[in-house]
Amino acid sequence: TVPTVLPFDTPTARPTRTPIPTPGLPFILASQETVCNPNLTDGLMEISVLDSHKHQMPGVEIDISWNSGEEVFFTGFKPEIGDGYADYVMQQGVTYSIVVGQTGAPITNLLAPACPDSNGQTYLGGLKLVFQQP
Repeated sequence: TVPTVLPFDTPTARPTRTPIPTPGLPFILASQETVCNPNLTDGLMEISVLDSHKHQMPGVEIDISWNSGEEVFFTGFKPEIGDGYADYVMQQGVTYSIVVGQTGAPITNLLAPACPDSNGQTYLGGLKLVFQQP
């Protein structure tokens, strides 16, 4: 008799979304501004990451840390705003540090600003940061 050969059930690896690695030189902070716009989310930190030719870069890793935690996120998840755009909602009274790319220098002492409204009260403003490769 001929032995029966059973087919092997070889699992196929599923593709995973892999961020595009950050090529080239570290990023430098090209500009930082306070944003006081009551129509935006309170405490919104908006980050744009550009290459040396000022083209937006998707898939760039951003490490954000504060006294009691740390989080990692990437540019490019809101292409309707920009391929090199990422944002993070800061909490009131918390000081943040961020590193853009794997080799960038940390930008420290980032804090959501208090912005005045038309009634003399204050609300939590935001920050707009632009990073660029030299």
